[in-house]
Amino acid sequence: MRLMHVNDNFIEKNFENVGGEPEGDHPYNPWVVYLTCRPVLDMILEGDDSIRRVHEITSSKEEESLFWDNDGPTSYSSDSVMCASEDIKMWFREDCKEWLKEITKSTHLIHVYPDGKSDLQRYYSMDKMSIVVIKPKAFREFCVGEILEAVEVNCFLVRGLKLVKKADCPKSVVWSDSCSSSETDGDECALAMVAEIVAPKLELLHDDPDAKYIDFSSKIYRVGSNYIYKSNQDTLWNDMAEFFPYGLILWVDPSGEHVCAQMFEASLIGIVSQD
Repeated sequence: MRLMHVNDNFIEKNFENVGGEPEGDHPYNPWVVYLTCRPVLDMILEGDDSIRRVHEITSSKEEESLFWDNDGPTSYSSDSVMCASEDIKMWFREDCKEWLKEITKSTHLIHVYPDGKSDLQRYYSMDKMSIVVIKPKAFREFCVGEILEAVEVNCFLVRGLKLVKKADCPKSVVWSDSCSSSETDGDECALAMVAEIVAPKLELLHDDPDAKYIDFSSKIYRVGSNYIYKSNQDTLWNDMAEFFPYGLILWVDPSGEHVCAQMFEASLIGIVSQD
């Protein structure tokens, strides 16, 4: 899973791979405008008959559309194994270290460094932000979506959504509880994010770590610590360095210095040419 910003060249290349016209007709603007004006979330899904099942979910019922229909945003999904392989190569390449240095030179990006140094002050204060991680127990019990929704409805904004593996940060406190299945299971997953202004209604239960009481109609959100982790001000920057080692970035309008998009993981995959 990767949340990132893409530019015109990247989208044009993507349309070459999957078909369609980035400048195609749309009631308001060409598709390429919508795809480059905010971050996009891309992910790899695996499973039996996954291509057909995902395509059924993401396709518009009223008309076939690569990304957008007349009513607003939709999604694109690979329509074959060969297409999926090409899409993965394009969207999930590794960042070159030299590319990451270019983040600080960009007039479109505000960089938030994991060591606490930030040029973010005039846009946001990190004082009200927390690193929140949905732990492996939620994956094993198929309740990640439920807990993520509970986090979303109880905070001002969720930023920097990222799927992390134990192999990437094996010493993290996230794996230290009794629900970590194996000390050697490097593929064990968790979902990390930056949450801004988390409301007290989202109760993290340390004295009842296996509890999970979520009722959206009654606005009850009580989740045990074996399901979820939340940093405090003392651990924020350490957790950020652990889960977002290249920092976080925001896309801004350089002419007016207005923030145009949510905070997301520092990546130049969709910005720097593949050539």
